[in-house]
Amino acid sequence: MVRKYCDLIKREGDFAYVCALPVMKPDSDAFNFYLIYATRHAKGVEVFKSVEKRTEERTHVVRADVQKRQRQERGDSFDLFEPTVLYRERKTFDNSAFHSRSFTSTVGSLATER
Repeated sequence: MVRKYCDLIKREGDFAYVCALPVMKPDSDAFNFYLIYATRHAKGVEVFKSVEKRTEERTHVVRADVQKRQRQERGDSFDLFEPTVLYRERKTFDNSAFHSRSFTSTVGSLATER
């Protein structure tokens, strides 16, 4: 559904590139929303991808802290390590496949433009 929405934005807005970033809920392994970014210039894709990387790193820290609080609320034992060391994604979906498709289609667009 997100891919179709991105395709629609690209076509109707006459954008050369459309990227989608899934944003996870901090307390569960589910998507909260998708950040959709459209641009007519390849530089915009580069900037978006760098922001995406930083956002993903920050998301892991926030989600690790939430998992720590949840362990403490359940009465689990005291954590010896920082939350980011114990962090794990308990996901039942393959988020990397989404990123690969999104990135590949963007890169493909870059390659065909030149």
